[in-house]
This record gives sequence, structure tokens and C-alpha cells, in this order.
Amino acid sequence: MLIWMRNSTFGGALKFLLLGFMTLAVAGLVMTDVGGFFHGTMSSTTVAKGAGVKIGIQEFDRTVRRALGAQGIGAAEAYQLGLIDTILTSEIQNRLFTKEAKTLGLEVGDDAVKAQISKLAEPLATDGRSKKEALQQILRTQNISEGEFIGAIRQEMANSLLRGALSAPATLTSPLMAQSLYRYDNEKRGARGIILRNESVSDVTKPTDEQLQKYYEANKQDFLIPETRTITMATLKMDMLKKNVKISDEQLKAEYDKNIASFTKPPRRLVEQVTLPDEAAAKAAAEDMKAGKPVKDSNTQEFEEAGLLPEIGAPVFAASEGAVVGPIQTSLGWHVLKVKSDLPESVAPFAEVKDRLRDELSNISLTEELYNAGNAIEDRAAGGDKLEDIVSEYGMTTEIIGPFRQNGRDKDGNDDFKSYGADREKIIQAAYDFEEGEIAPVVETADGQFHLIRVDQVIPDSYRDFASVKSALESRWVDEQRALANAAKAKAALDALNAGKPLDDVAKENGASVQSFANISRKEAPAAPLTPIVAAQIFTADKGGNFSAEIENGFVVGTVTDISLPASAQDQKELAALEDLTGRSLTQDILGQYITALSDGKPVKVNKPLLEQVYGQQAQ
Repeated sequence: MLIWMRNSTFGGALKFLLLGFMTLAVAGLVMTDVGGFFHGTMSSTTVAKGAGVKIGIQEFDRTVRRALGAQGIGAAEAYQLGLIDTILTSEIQNRLFTKEAKTLGLEVGDDAVKAQISKLAEPLATDGRSKKEALQQILRTQNISEGEFIGAIRQEMANSLLRGALSAPATLTSPLMAQSLYRYDNEKRGARGIILRNESVSDVTKPTDEQLQKYYEANKQDFLIPETRTITMATLKMDMLKKNVKISDEQLKAEYDKNIASFTKPPRRLVEQVTLPDEAAAKAAAEDMKAGKPVKDSNTQEFEEAGLLPEIGAPVFAASEGAVVGPIQTSLGWHVLKVKSDLPESVAPFAEVKDRLRDELSNISLTEELYNAGNAIEDRAAGGDKLEDIVSEYGMTTEIIGPFRQNGRDKDGNDDFKSYGADREKIIQAAYDFEEGEIAPVVETADGQFHLIRVDQVIPDSYRDFASVKSALESRWVDEQRALANAAKAKAALDALNAGKPLDDVAKENGASVQSFANISRKEAPAAPLTPIVAAQIFTADKGGNFSAEIENGFVVGTVTDISLPASAQDQKELAALEDLTGRSLTQDILGQYITALSDGKPVKVNKPLLEQVYGQQAQ
């Protein structure tokens, strides 16, 4: 459930939750059957099922929205990039790990979960917000309950324990495999070939108007002018409501008295401490402390008893002022401590904490005021109040955005919502969920602002008319016919080479000259006119084998003439990197085999038609 937090605005604080998302998905662990729909065994709303895993489309879509919202990527774009499959694979694998962790009895206690949540919340508690307030705002913004959040933390911690147990040692590498990979990566090839240009095909007749009209209808989508929308967006910020919040001194004093324990410091000791590697050095340091001599590398600090290791906390707090305690051995070494002074329990006076307490109560009241105002604004908009009246009453700011398309960009490709980061998709979605003149429900963004969106103008999809694109269509049609005819020439030339005809004779028949291509590298893009696709064909063929591939405005047809491999590694840095890669690959292989075993030979099946229906049609 917490994939949405990965690499988000709060990613630095929540990296613990990222374990397993891309580790498994990117590692290429094949354990899902994506062959198609599941006739008779899966409902139309189930996106994945098998090996004890079942994921419904609604819960998966929530996971998708959270994951993509953090990246500012739309679901349709993510589907085209293959990210929807990556998210689903990760979710399936995490569930298999969760199931196995429970089977093995791997449980994370409440104290550990509490400590982890506190650790995650620490960097989020900014601008006067407490840790709890910061987390609650995130939960509200992402529409996730506190129970889901805690459960996900517990699940991630248990899964991480299991993954850690499966990780191969960092020192486990394969020098022999690294050498083989080095030779493979640094292989070079040579070839001879001919270039057949599309423009050399001259016997293409122009299309008739009837042919061109049919061609236009078949390719009409290429001349689509997408729907655009223009909106007015009103924004309510917390600062706009400060005038409504007044905290009296009486309220502050009552809050101070109510929470006096939080302003109370327990008994403490001011302690000089040094930690040494062996007992002899510790004994010498103890004698120096007793004699009042300075001790190298010692430091003096206030401690509560709970802030010291159990082995030294009790003796230090039992000792009198001026006493030297130790040497005492712990897992950190040998400790020697001197009690410099005894600090009794103390209470911070009201005057000292008054301003800080006022800031805290003001922030709490402002948050409540903001949510109350947001609800009232939404109710008024739903009741038919004009946007201008609401804006005037609450002092909201407004901006006009658009016209923009459903991807949030204007006709020139500029992103009108770039400044809204992870919230851009939900704002665009709200703008496209309502008709012209309507006001969408309030949209809350991650920075604690509320936005009211009115759809001012909708210009529906349209197409450039036939007359305006006729000339371009004719050129395109002729170019395609030339390319088709040239492709046939390239195929005939390749067939002739495969039949044993010399390349020079094939070149003469096609009015072309033979060119040589040397030092084609597996690692680097080849020089023009060759392309990476051509290079892939060359590296697939044997020495003396023939190849053919499309290049820009034509085709290349030729023969592989030379294959050379380095006798040994010349770049030791590259070789070391490959050795490291073999070690990391081993961990991925272990995880892959383990996940395959978890599925018990029954791969989790993925409902590809449902994914296409939900996300693919949006892309179209």
C-alpha cells in the first residue's frame, strides 16, 4: 500500500518503505503468466490471481495512483512506458513475500513498528508541525487510513528481513564470468554492404483523389486536434485564515498545565565518558579521572538513565557526584565514566515555553480552520454559489489555466501544471471530470492547500479537414509507396546474397556501390548511416552471414566480414565493475528462484485485457 511514497517528496524520509519495489521488478524475475485472460477462473474485476494472491482492480488502481502521483506521471503515460506492469509485478511479489514471512513466523513487534514510524516522521515535522500532524496530513492527502499505514510498515519490515536473509554476500563474485562478459561487451565486427535509398525509386504514380480520400480516412487520427479545456482555479492557503485564529494566554496556560509532564525533565547526570578498546587502557583512564587529570577523547554530556546503555545506566545513577564508574564492558567497548554533577527533575517555566506552545496551538487550530473552510467551500459550490462570491469571502487567489489538453500540456507541448509536481494529475483529472460551467469538488494538495476548480471552456476533439492536409497526404502517400517498393528491392538483394551471389554483383544490379563498415562496437552506437538496429543484425549474424535492416530513408544490405574479440581485459576498472555485477546478479537469481518456489509451480496470472481496458484506452 505504500508504494506511493517511493521517491516522492518525502522519499528521503521514507526510504525504508522502498525496499522491494524496484529491486524485484527490475531484476527481471519472471514468475507471472501474462498470456491472457482467465476464462472461468477470474472475475472481470480481478487483475491478478494465483499462488494464494488475488488483487482486485480497485485496490490495484489505488496503488497505481499513489505510486504515479508521487512521480507526476499520468496512468495512461505509465501504461505506454510499461510502468503499470512494473507496479503490478512488484505488488504481486511483495504479497508473496508477505505470505511467506507469515508462514515462517517472521513478525515485527509493536515497539519496532512504533520506533520506525517515529524515525520516518522526524524529517516531516517542519514548520512547527508535530510528527503526528505531518503523518496525518500525508495520510489524508493520499487517502490512506492509519491502519493501512501501520500494516504496510509492519509488512515492509517483515519482507525486508526475509529479503535480507536471501541476499548473497557482497564478496561472492565470478571472475571467469566477468572475463567472458568483458570479451562479449568489447567484441567488434566489420561488414561490407550497399545502401538502397527510398528516393532512388522513381516509378511511383501519384494517388487519385479517391485513393487519397480513403487514405485520409484510414489515417484520420493523425490529424486529430485534441480536446482542450480552460479552467479557473481558486486556491485557499493556511496563511489566509490566520486572522481567524486567536490563542489567548488563558488557553496557553491551560494547555501547559494539562501537559505539564511533557515540559518536565527527569533526573539527569552530567557525565564525562570515554570508550576504549581494551581493559588495560580503560583502567588507566579510570585512574586519571580519579586523579582529576584530563582524559583524551572523553566527552561530557547530560544523560537520563534511559539514555545510557543498560549495563552502565544503573551504576551511573547509583553513584554519587564526583564518583568514577568503571571500567564496564559493553558491546561498544570498555567504558569509564565520571559523574560530574547530579541534575534533579526540573520543569520548564510557563514563560519559557509560552511562545513555542502558542505556535503549536496556532498550527493545530489553523489546520482545523483550513479543513472546516474547505468543507464549507465545497458545500457552497455544490449548492450553486458562484466561484467569484466564494473567492471574495475567503480571500482566495485565482489563476486561469489553459487551454490545455488531457495530458496537461498546451498546443506547443508546454506543461501548464509542472509547478504542481505530484498533485498535477489529480488537478487535471478534476478538470476533465466535469462539464463546462461546473465546479469540481475541492482538491487538497500535498502542501496543505485547497483548490476549487471551475471548467470555463471545453473545445471538443476535432480533425484537420481533408483540403488543408491534402498536399501533405499526397507527399506522405508517395513516400510510403517508395519505401514499400524499396523494401522489396532490399529483400530481393538479401535473397540473392543468401543464394550465393557475390555482393559486388548485387550492387551492380541495384546501381549501388559497395561500402565497408569497420570497428562496429557492441557497446557504442555505430556511425551513420548505420543504426543500432543494423548493428544488432550484424552482431546476430555469423562471419560470412548476410543481413538487411532499415535505415533512415532506405535500407542497408550486406555481409559480415570480420569478428574480433579481445584476448584479455584491457580496462581493469571495467572488469572490476563486471565482477561486482556478477555478485549482484547472483542475489537477483536467488530472489528469482525463491519467488518461483513461492508460487509452488502455479504462476500468478495477470488479466492483461483488464489492464488494457482500464489504462490502455486512456492512452489512446
